[in-house]
Amino acid sequence: MCKVGLTSRDLNRSQRRAVDWNDGPLLVLGGPGSGKTAVLTLRLARLLEKDDDAAALGLARTVKVAAEMRKRVDRVFGEHTDRARLCTFHEFAADLLGQHGSHLGIRPDFQLITQDEDSVAILEEVIAELPGVGRRLPADRNDVLHLVDRLFAESYNGEGESPPLTSTPAWLPPLFRRYCDALAGDHRLDYGSLLFFANRLLREKPAVARVVRLGWTHICVDGFQDTNRSQYDLLRLIAPGRRHNLCVVGDDDPISYRWNGASPQRFRDLRGDYELETIRLPESHRCPPEILDHANRLFAHDLGPIEAKETVSVRESRLPYDGIVRHRVFGSLAAEAEFVADDIRERGLPPGDCWWIGCWGRGGSRGVGRIWPNRPPRKSGSGRRCTGRSSGNAGTGSRCMSTCRTSICRRRLALRGRMRFGA
Repeated sequence: MCKVGLTSRDLNRSQRRAVDWNDGPLLVLGGPGSGKTAVLTLRLARLLEKDDDAAALGLARTVKVAAEMRKRVDRVFGEHTDRARLCTFHEFAADLLGQHGSHLGIRPDFQLITQDEDSVAILEEVIAELPGVGRRLPADRNDVLHLVDRLFAESYNGEGESPPLTSTPAWLPPLFRRYCDALAGDHRLDYGSLLFFANRLLREKPAVARVVRLGWTHICVDGFQDTNRSQYDLLRLIAPGRRHNLCVVGDDDPISYRWNGASPQRFRDLRGDYELETIRLPESHRCPPEILDHANRLFAHDLGPIEAKETVSVRESRLPYDGIVRHRVFGSLAAEAEFVADDIRERGLPPGDCWWIGCWGRGGSRGVGRIWPNRPPRKSGSGRRCTGRSSGNAGTGSRCMSTCRTSICRRRLALRGRMRFGA
């Protein structure tokens, strides 16, 4: 189960209410350690044990989350897993296109492109077919490919203005359409295009959409805060009714979902598209009270949660946190970095014992690259491309997440503490 070993006997009132929910759309909100995934799993077990005709589709944004769902489901009701499909959005899209992609001219045995070099090669062929476009594009075609990926995440269809750009250049729509046509024509799809073609299939082929919907009596989504526009559109196509049997779990704290096209707008769309019942899980089994106290004070200044409510710790403190967890307010990023550098140096902390994490993820790897042009940060994480989540290791043993804020911290530390940093 979850890290706290949550079982049906351990449920509190809010968790029990969510597990016992039967039909209709349900939104379960909670922070880390609140038992969200455990509640989803126990609810699935109850529904499948109650009805032999029930079948559940569980969707997650990442392979890691999907694997965790599968592990917990197997542990709870292994004999029913043949009626529970638990996968990522992209895995579901790939299966869908393997079965029905022929309606779009895509062979069932299409290949998945896993290397950027192959995608860039196709992109180069497309650019060569568009007169005069090549001169207006960045010399590094990987930048163009990253833009195309962003368009896929935003569910762009190749017509009109593109959502992520304030101004759409005239060359972009035809280039995007030609690239999609080239992928389908070669029967080779890249990671981002899986959702594009799956959404197109369900929109343009209503009969296929009806068959897909008939396959599942219940649909669940874990980690909803991390979904992007394209993933949400796929969810809407397989669960279009306002009273669909849909269970969504996530964390509605706006600070937590800024990765790869995720946005607080997803929660607003969800509440507008479904007649949701909302259950909040306010108790955390993972974080001690001192940590949550600081977190609640920080989040109180943020705008946009669905419902302003503090998380309460039910875990006893095991360590003395007084003086270890501190918070400061700064007027600028430079002032914050200055403090971090001075604080580490003045306290005489061994570099090998220090982690510093910057929460300004966008452009982080580029920032580090500008400071150390010959030592680019090492990429980490799963997936074909790493977008904004690079990590670097300091040569002296200090470790940090490579973000825009951390880049400045590194520079300050290098200047003030004369530390050596590498990648």
